[in-house]
Amino acid sequence: MGEGIATAIILAAMIFIVAAGNRYDTESYITDYDRKKYNLSFTLHSSNIFNYDPGIRPKEFDEAKESKVFDQILATFRFVE
Repeated sequence: MGEGIATAIILAAMIFIVAAGNRYDTESYITDYDRKKYNLSFTLHSSNIFNYDPGIRPKEFDEAKESKVFDQILATFRFVE
């Protein structure tokens, strides 16, 4: 066995928009290794900044920047013995 690089495929990419402008973007990856299935799921939660009063409104987030960490995690994922 030893160290192995996981070859993942996208199982699903889902977007849910729920109450008060909250949004959940989920990416799920699945791979087989040693006759077992492994799943990594990442969820990015955001909300519509215009739901907040201007005095307390959060800064709008950069979706590409925030989700970049998902790629960084996947790039380091390995199976080790």
